[in-house]
Amino acid sequence: MSLNLSLPKSWTSRLRRPQAGWIGVDVGTSAIKLAQVERSKGTWRIAGSALIPLPGATQDSGLPADDSAWQDLLRPVRRSRVFRGTAAAAVLPMAMLDLRSLDLPDGSPAELRQMIAQELEASGPEGDREFAFWKTSQPGSSQTPAQFSVLAVPRTVATRAAERLLEAGLRCEVLDVLPFALARSIQLAAPGASARPRAALDWGAASAVFTLAVDGRPAFTRCFRECGVMPLQDAVCHGLGLSAGEARQVLASCGVPVPHLYPGSEPRPQRSSPDPSTSRIQTAIGEFAAPVIRRIVVELRKTLAWIEQQSGRPPAEIWLCGGGAIVRNMAECLSAEVGLPVRRWRLPDAPSGDRPDDAAESLFATAAALSALHWEDGP
Repeated sequence: MSLNLSLPKSWTSRLRRPQAGWIGVDVGTSAIKLAQVERSKGTWRIAGSALIPLPGATQDSGLPADDSAWQDLLRPVRRSRVFRGTAAAAVLPMAMLDLRSLDLPDGSPAELRQMIAQELEASGPEGDREFAFWKTSQPGSSQTPAQFSVLAVPRTVATRAAERLLEAGLRCEVLDVLPFALARSIQLAAPGASARPRAALDWGAASAVFTLAVDGRPAFTRCFRECGVMPLQDAVCHGLGLSAGEARQVLASCGVPVPHLYPGSEPRPQRSSPDPSTSRIQTAIGEFAAPVIRRIVVELRKTLAWIEQQSGRPPAEIWLCGGGAIVRNMAECLSAEVGLPVRRWRLPDAPSGDRPDDAAESLFATAAALSALHWEDGP
């Protein structure tokens, strides 16, 4: 006996629909970035994204001063049907977290968690804290005690963030930390890459976060506190007499002067007839932006030198994301300055008609990595 089951067309189209991840919510110091990725036949694409400015945010908190404003900003986006489902994963700004390095003896995960909790309790009056930790000693190292990185946030802050998301219609499944999200974003951008360590630089408005990833996990993280991209925008505003919006547009369309590329960097698309006015604007922007770029280059060089001293090998490449990545030619500029390939973050192999332009996509690297958490323990 055979069974011939004919499903309605609406059902069959639903079965063929690409799988959607969670809604990734990247809370920054000047904006909330949301993204949802879809996976189909081994290919990833950003199916929906949104950028919500935080006019009341401060560089210290990354959240609107009016505590009721956060969900009010998110709620219209949630109702817009840009995103599917209600499950979400989020990160908070690094400025809200306490990043420290601890030397701890060997122990089980439960024992390590207990030791870290006791250390945090003894070191500050913030009360109960949620935290993530990971080993940063070199693989195979016999160093005793071992080094661990710890990121902690007061439990009241973490709970408030989850409550605000819920009030906006989003069910927070995971409150992640930026180093793990950046390590995951590298895997999304270069899934078939070699085992050599790779790095991500999230160049945000108030600061930049550098994460070295080994085997898909953060091995080293450093915050560049005085290296946000906002001073670059301000310098262009004052230097060229532009508004903030005009400065952002000029940085994205004209950018900084194109340097001589470091061998191994991605080739630049050739333009048949360079626009003289664009070149002049680039030269002016380069002069105004030089002090800001110099600061982040100095921090990058110090960080890379320390990594090479500790491990004997620098990362194979650096993936640039965040607001700094939308500045035209910035990846090439950093590559030439630090002597390593620097690439603007993007998902590989997605159909060109189904993705935002590369510059916009790089803003959503962290949010996309959060969305992909849906599959971390799944199929």
